[in-house]
Amino acid sequence: MRIQDQLQVVGPGQEVEIYHLDPQGVTLIGRHPSNHILLDGPGIARFHAILHHRDKPYRIQALRKTELTLGGRRLTTHASAVLQPGDRLQIGDYTLTLLAGQAAVSEAAPSGPRKRVYRLSATAQAASARTLSARRDCL
Repeated sequence: MRIQDQLQVVGPGQEVEIYHLDPQGVTLIGRHPSNHILLDGPGIARFHAILHHRDKPYRIQALRKTELTLGGRRLTTHASAVLQPGDRLQIGDYTLTLLAGQAAVSEAAPSGPRKRVYRLSATAQAASARTLSARRDCL
C-alpha cells in the first residue's frame, strides 16, 4: 500500500468530498464537466484553477480572472502559489484543504482523482464554524 495525498473539498451545504491525488499529474478544478473536481456556484469559472501535484511542493495556479484565495491571500490571474499540507483554498463557497500522507486503497488505481463523499453531522458543522470564527478573530 502506498501513501497518497488527498484534497478535501467542503461544499456550500457542508458536504465533504475527498479526492485522492495521483502523484503523476495535475488536477483541473472548475465548473466545466471535463474538470477532475467539479464545483458549481456563483463566482466559479468553467476552468478555475490547476493543482500541479507531480512534484512536491505542490502548486495551485489560478486561471483567468477568478476568485481564488490561499490562506486569505487572493491569487491573481495565472499566478501560482505553493500548497502545503493543511493549507486551505477558498473558491466561491467551497473550501479545499490538502491532506498529506493518506493511505491509498489500491496500487492499481485508475489515473486521475478518485473521490469519496461524506456529510458532516450538525455537531461537526457547528464545531467547524466555531473553529473558523476563532481563526478569523485571530487575524
